[in-house]
Amino acid sequence: MRWKSFAMMIACPALMIGSAFAQGIDIPGDNDGNKIVSTQEVAAAEKLAQEGKLSADELQEIKHIHEKYPITITDSANRTVMIYKPITSIIIQLTSAYEPIWVLGAQDKVIAVTTTAQEEYSWLPGIMEKAPVGAYKDIDVEKIIDLKPDIVF
Repeated sequence: MRWKSFAMMIACPALMIGSAFAQGIDIPGDNDGNKIVSTQEVAAAEKLAQEGKLSADELQEIKHIHEKYPITITDSANRTVMIYKPITSIIIQLTSAYEPIWVLGAQDKVIAVTTTAQEEYSWLPGIMEKAPVGAYKDIDVEKIIDLKPDIVF
């Protein structure tokens, strides 16, 4: 239980960093650009699926987003963060945030890591196979932008 609490203490404030990326996010099924999938947009997606213009998996994702999102999180500093779709790709800059992400079982969502983390956490399964994005204090911002993560901690 202590690890999960610690992990949430690391993850929640870090979500604030990711909110900067939220300005240009693409929400599957959100036709009007308000970042929320309405009942009407689900109906439009179902019609596209019937016409063969949308796969069953894409329709399922749109329905899931409609039912579960947006999610509002308030961090320990009383800041509010909105998450509009499932987070599927993460890049972590803060070296101390790696272990909690692995403890929570979200390492499959980490698409790139710092070389500092690879040096300090080489024992974490799979960390050495992740793409490097520079060192902790010498991060390659252009590479991060090119990778288009959903969130950056």
